Amino acid sequence: MLREANVNSYGENNFDEVYRRTLRRHGYQFVQVIGKGGMSRVDEVRHLATGELKAIKHLGANPPPDKVERFKRTLRRETEYAFDHPNVMKGLDFFEDGANIFFVMPRMQHNLEHLLLDDRKYELPFLLDIVVQTVAGLNYLHQNGIIHRDLKPSNILYNLTADGVWVVICDFGLSQDKVAKFKTDLSRFVGGGRRAGTLNYAAPEQMRKDGRYDKRCDIYSMGRVIDELVGKKTSQDKRYLNTFQQDHEIDALSRRIYLYKLDKPFILTGDVRRHLPYSLMNLVLRCLQKHPERRPSDIVQIFYELTKIQQEYRMMNGAEALQKEVLTYRAKA
Repeated sequence: MLREANVNSYGENNFDEVYRRTLRRHGYQFVQVIGKGGMSRVDEVRHLATGELKAIKHLGANPPPDKVERFKRTLRRETEYAFDHPNVMKGLDFFEDGANIFFVMPRMQHNLEHLLLDDRKYELPFLLDIVVQTVAGLNYLHQNGIIHRDLKPSNILYNLTADGVWVVICDFGLSQDKVAKFKTDLSRFVGGGRRAGTLNYAAPEQMRKDGRYDKRCDIYSMGRVIDELVGKKTSQDKRYLNTFQQDHEIDALSRRIYLYKLDKPFILTGDVRRHLPYSLMNLVLRCLQKHPERRPSDIVQIFYELTKIQQEYRMMNGAEALQKEVLTYRAKA
């Protein structure tokens, strides 16, 4: 839904006041700031008619003109996608007001970046449930001709529910779809000529200026996420608790090295591999292959392998393991 109103551009001094009035006019009440990114800000708001908490993404005060147009294109594209899958973020409302633009989404409690940065150890069933749902969402995107290109922990959100955990993939600012640009089968979809993605999670071919890549770049990123999530959060080794923070401090030299070198995955460390299923480690290593043709060819293959691993692990360790982990996490959150 698109609504427009005539409001002057926001100044820095009166932005908060004008912003709150704008929200009320469209049926929302500001609650608090959730986070800020390079191009936008996300706030928690309350829907006045229902009292439900939502999240709203917008540009903030005095955004540069180039960011305004880029942000509008990104959000309009997300709206046009009309996602309909429980593990993919679905827009609830979309409206413009003067120079700003607003995108309303479900309010999610956590993201995987926060989970990776805490100092807790997690049980494998809980982590596997997060991974399986993430892969299910990625499979939906690929089936609909969309390559995410920036899959990483901060773009994977989750809520704890009575039934366990609910996961969604978000932020499609770097995504590309075959229908709009290439009109070809996704297996032959290629990008090139421009680097895309976040360094520590992007496939090597995405980082090359003249690189060509297809949906298997998302498979590499998924492997990186699984490796960090399972490798770090099931380990007792304190050396791995701060490596995620170090990932944000990679310099130009590291970028050059990254194109030719694959660091040792976390799952291969002694403490971790002693208690992980061999089939899970094998899957992660295949996803992390430097050459795309050596990775699994389709995300649905990864989904089936993960669900099989998940079922086998639950049979060996008891179906109540996941529920116990969720209750423990909720009690300490």
